[in-house]
Amino acid sequence: MTTKTQMLVRLPADLKIRLKERATANNRTATGELIAILELVFASDPKEAA
Repeated sequence: MTTKTQMLVRLPADLKIRLKERATANNRTATGELIAILELVFASDPKEAA
C-alpha cells in the first residue's frame, strides 16, 4: 500500500481553473489529475530514469 501525505499547493487562479476543467474532462478529482500530470512529467524526464 502506498503511503499518502498531504501537501498545500498554492496555484494562480487561472491554473486552478484549468486543472479543474482538465480533471472534469478526464473524470478525475483535481488531486487525481495533478497526480496524473506529475506522473507523466516524471516518466518522461530522462533524469528520472537513472
